[in-house]
Amino acid sequence: METDNIFVIGGQVTGESFIGRKKLLARFRNDFIDSSVPKAVSIVGLSKTGKTSFIKKVFENSVPAEVFYCYVDLSLRSSYYAIWREVIEELNDFIAWLPDNRFPKNIRDSLNRRIEDILDKVPDFNNLLEWDVFSGNIIRIFKYLNKLRIKSILVFDEFDSAKTLISSDSDSGDSGNLKTQQFALFRTVFSAGEMNVFAITLSRRKLQTIEGGVQLSSSLSGVMEPVPFHGFEPEDVNEFYSVFRTKYGREFSPKEQERIKYYAGNLPYLLFAMGHSIADMLRDNQEIDIDSIFRERCKAINEYYDACTNAFENEEYLSKIISIVIGPNVNLTKHDIDDFKNLGYIYHEDEGYLCISKYFTFVHLSDKAREINIWDNIIMLERLLKNLIRLETLNIIERFDIDRNESDVNKVEYAVARCAHINNEVLESSKKFLYSGTFYETMSIYITIGIIKGHWEFLKKYFGNRFYNDFKNRFYKIRKARNGIAHGHENECLTDADRKEVDSYCQEFFKIVRENLSPDAEFPKESSFVL
Repeated sequence: METDNIFVIGGQVTGESFIGRKKLLARFRNDFIDSSVPKAVSIVGLSKTGKTSFIKKVFENSVPAEVFYCYVDLSLRSSYYAIWREVIEELNDFIAWLPDNRFPKNIRDSLNRRIEDILDKVPDFNNLLEWDVFSGNIIRIFKYLNKLRIKSILVFDEFDSAKTLISSDSDSGDSGNLKTQQFALFRTVFSAGEMNVFAITLSRRKLQTIEGGVQLSSSLSGVMEPVPFHGFEPEDVNEFYSVFRTKYGREFSPKEQERIKYYAGNLPYLLFAMGHSIADMLRDNQEIDIDSIFRERCKAINEYYDACTNAFENEEYLSKIISIVIGPNVNLTKHDIDDFKNLGYIYHEDEGYLCISKYFTFVHLSDKAREINIWDNIIMLERLLKNLIRLETLNIIERFDIDRNESDVNKVEYAVARCAHINNEVLESSKKFLYSGTFYETMSIYITIGIIKGHWEFLKKYFGNRFYNDFKNRFYKIRKARNGIAHGHENECLTDADRKEVDSYCQEFFKIVRENLSPDAEFPKESSFVL
């Protein structure tokens, strides 16, 4: 058995610890090392998807000696100037290693002069003349390299920092114009054919978001091919499990794999966090129980999920993601759904969308959904309908002779739902939410309305003793609005007219229940459902 733990948590993954991405590695090596046709791509994905480890693996021991390769981590730079200074310093070192006869003397002298101009003086980018000199030197340097048939590969990691770094160098009243020009310099270097530059940016957000309000004519995103960086593909996950088989002598049953997927999804960092703990236990000959390992050893996963929630909230993604995966379905377009799919934030599974993993969706996002007001009317109506069910639960228990001696209130509430003809498959799927409350508290609007329909004889008095069919269409529209997105079709996204219609139905239900509910009615505690 392997004595070392090859599952790296958090740091850069190298050597035999690098698992998966074989097809993507081959594609990038072909496009950036073997090819002579310049290419510019923007790799975009969640943090901890392995973007940095991947790109370093692409170029590890693979760059020919006469190719200028430069990797810059923008999060370690203090200004826009510092980004290019790092590139030019790397170029200076690269040139020093080349033989003297590689350059005609006049070209070498001109290159050295322009390199010295950049390195010897920090320009004031609020001075347009100094900006013109600086940007002109950068452009001419790469034109010289192309004339010398030197291919350049530039990798800018943590490109989310670009906007902040650019802003820090442009604090005059004309900073907006300079910001546009500074992004335009990236665009020119990355896309002009006379420079022979191959470029890669890595970021969590799309380039359009990072650039903000730059003019379209200077848009960097317009020349970069977006490459969404998702979690592992099925073949990568298979390789993950094959490592346990070959190095630790452990096979995982389909049920165990499903539990790992429940907590970690297909995200490399989360799979490695689980893998690291499992490998430690295998070396110590301990029994493997996936749920216990997660609860007792995988604090890093919950910390990562908390960080994701905070990031989504800060970047104003949170309410839209919750609307897609949990609901209510409001302020969404087909473009929003496709955008989050391409970013790797959501994926489709089991007739609905998930964000990162089932655990993150059903626990973290469900908890967060209770804290934010996405659509007050529909949330308030859902609470009201559940309270009406609570009011009648003891009557339903008596009518159907439901056993109240169960110690678990959820079993009693499940029985109420079964007596309303809610099938077992739907009830089983609802158990994924029980981490954050009782069955009544966490049941979906589909089940809530199903119970009301199935037990209409008990509940119709709150609706003016009218027939259920009088409200059938209204309940259908409310259910559709409350749920998340199932398939991502255009017609699933509510229009403004749909929302106004649902709002009017909510108000109608509030009014009719208020007229028929005794003012001194008290909603019972669920603990009263058991003896």
